Amino acid sequence: MLFHSFPRALKVTNWDDLYPLSHAPHDPRLKDRYDFAKFPFRDPMGHVIPDGVDIKGSYPWMDKEAKNLSMTVSTARLFPEYFHTGSE
Repeated sequence: MLFHSFPRALKVTNWDDLYPLSHAPHDPRLKDRYDFAKFPFRDPMGHVIPDGVDIKGSYPWMDKEAKNLSMTVSTARLFPEYFHTGSE
């Protein structure tokens, strides 16, 4: 997941620097403004997720006050191995 902090109106032509989501708590433009980025992110075991790590999530959701961010993160495979190789 990536993010961009827009100082101007949201236009794709303004996208120049994209950052991994794990950078949000280290970016003063976000951490000083949005509650979801005030503190370093942690994994389910409580370990700090370092700046720059690619958080492999999908379906991100943020509340309208930007206080909470949630996403689906899973290592599960949707299909058994034989669907990928063609053998049973």
